[in-house]
Amino acid sequence: MRQSYTENDVIFLESAVRDSLDRSFFDRRLSAILAARRQELGWSQDDLGLRIGVTRAMVSRYERGDSVPGLRVFAQLCRTLVLDARLILSLALSPTDLPDSTPDSEGRRS
Repeated sequence: MRQSYTENDVIFLESAVRDSLDRSFFDRRLSAILAARRQELGWSQDDLGLRIGVTRAMVSRYERGDSVPGLRVFAQLCRTLVLDARLILSLALSPTDLPDSTPDSEGRRS
C-alpha cells in the first residue's frame, strides 16, 4: 500500500532535511583546526592539497566545513599537518555529539 503525504508532512520533511544540512559543531571545529594549522605552517591551500593528494578546491571545502574528509584523507591530513588524530577528534566533539550513556529505567546504557 502506498502512503500518501499531506502538505504539512512535506513541509516538515523539507525542514528536517534543511536542518540536517547545517554545519555541525564537529564540522566547524575541524575546519577551524585544519585552516589554523595550515596557516601556521605557512602553506597555501594548493600546498596542502598537493601534499595530501586533493585539489585546492577540496582543501577549501574542508576548511569552510562544506565537506568533511573521509578517513583516509583525515589520516593524511593529520600526518601532513603533524596533528594527533585523537586530540583533533576530542577537541572537535561537543558533549552533544557524544552518545547518551546514562542508564535507562532498567539499568541499560544506550
